[in-house]
Amino acid sequence: MSGRFGGFAAPRHVESLDDCCFYHTVDLPGLGTVEGPWDLRGGVDDYLGHVDFKGVSVFEPGPASGFLTFEMEKRGALVTAYDLSEEQEWDVIPYAGRDASIEKAEMRAQMRRINNSFWLGHRLFGSRSRLAHGHVYEVPDDIGTFDVCLLGSILLHLRDPFLAMQKCLSHTAGTAIVTDMLPRSDLLPKSGLRRLVPGILRQPSMGFAPDGETRRPTDTWWKLHPEVVASMLGVLGFGSPSVTYHRQTYRGRRLRLFTVVAHRTGG
Repeated sequence: MSGRFGGFAAPRHVESLDDCCFYHTVDLPGLGTVEGPWDLRGGVDDYLGHVDFKGVSVFEPGPASGFLTFEMEKRGALVTAYDLSEEQEWDVIPYAGRDASIEKAEMRAQMRRINNSFWLGHRLFGSRSRLAHGHVYEVPDDIGTFDVCLLGSILLHLRDPFLAMQKCLSHTAGTAIVTDMLPRSDLLPKSGLRRLVPGILRQPSMGFAPDGETRRPTDTWWKLHPEVVASMLGVLGFGSPSVTYHRQTYRGRRLRLFTVVAHRTGG
């Protein structure tokens, strides 16, 4: 049961890059390029499904350093970001026989530095975005209703991606955007067609990522196919899905992602 809204986080004044952990590479005013593992520059519109953000309100769970928050603002959106703080725990995979307490403590410390990177960018970009803290399974009932919800590469890191979608999309009146990693077993159509009707290639499915023998990965739960995302969206009242494929840069490698865009039809 999600609780009542406790208010937005007060902006945190951050000066030093040493206090930050950037998830995305970003060009910060006055500081230049700060590198993160993901570099979405040049691929933002593909990542966002080419949705028109002019004059719309956006709910963005899991903004990390806020790269997409600020990019959507540049495109005319008013963004409400919602993310963990150091007070909440990640969905760490509970491998048998493994003490995850140290890892969880490290992740909490890292989350504070990620929050710091958001607030540094927020100040330097003159952002109007708001940030609330909490777990994606417990989105407050009265946080508001939004035109668009962006779920940007967070579902694969969640124990229960459907519950997360249900909670977030219950606050979404218009458009859902879901971007995630394309499993390596999936091949793009040989024709090069970039926009597909879900179901052309496969039936909806998802794979379980953790390996009990290697005890890896530690925070990636699922290999999601775009068809299963579209099916989940349909259950939650979002129809007419379109799927596009694109490549984004992660640690110098060009990885394949997909974006599903669907629109509220009921519920």
